Amino acid sequence: MSGEGVTTDYGVGKETCPCGALHGGNGRYLIASCEFSNELIKVDVAARTVLGKLRLPRRRGQPQDVRLSPDGRVFYVADMRAHGVYLIDGEHLSGGTPRHSP
Repeated sequence: MSGEGVTTDYGVGKETCPCGALHGGNGRYLIASCEFSNELIKVDVAARTVLGKLRLPRRRGQPQDVRLSPDGRVFYVADMRAHGVYLIDGEHLSGGTPRHSP
């Protein structure tokens, strides 16, 4: 799916998120990575509204795939330019210090 955009309409306009999205919070919301804007967006699934955005700290990052920890508390977001993974608190849409791969 590299280079392709997936346009999603959540009732508050359109967001183009060319990479991953994953549900959290027992299905209440999802976190989507927006590779070319270097952001994550949090979407209320039932209300179909954008709850917030988090710009990742790396100036020219490219967040891609999103995964959820087994306990459902932490989202792992791969960033190919940071050569690592961000750990994101989905409930508060916070975090963003990259953990570099060895």
